[in-house]
Amino acid sequence: MSPRSAALIAVLGVLLAALLVVVALLAGRAATGSTAPTSAATSVGQASPTPLATPAATSTPTATPTSGPPTPTGQTILTFSVPQTVKCGAANQGTPLIHLSWTTASATGVTISIDGTGKYADYPAAGSADVPFACGAAQHTYLITTHGTGSPATKTVVVRRTT
Repeated sequence: MSPRSAALIAVLGVLLAALLVVVALLAGRAATGSTAPTSAATSVGQASPTPLATPAATSTPTATPTSGPPTPTGQTILTFSVPQTVKCGAANQGTPLIHLSWTTASATGVTISIDGTGKYADYPAAGSADVPFACGAAQHTYLITTHGTGSPATKTVVVRRTT
């Protein structure tokens, strides 16, 4: 066997082992329900423990069937879609707008804040909005906060300027 063929087989073996580890981790997460949305009942920013799994070289990991992630309790941000970057290039460019969209559960509405806790505007519990991105700064922080009965849920996303 040529050295090139041996190297290719070794690389393929490593990739297969990595794939098995990823599948085992995903199966473990599905079994524990750690892919559930963040709700007011859980601490925002608190990492969920990741189960460790060591797949056997000759077996394929299997997931235990579940009925899905646990139902969130309290106000919950299900999705908050924000672009990661905004293009700011032309000297005479006006203030660009970025498109935010969100869905929530058990909330009556949301507040969007930009670069701090001051309110930019209030919106419905699910929807979208085009909000400004001032190109004079390298980045801006967008915060969504639910409101309604019970404890609010929050999520923060940083958007960076590109040229």
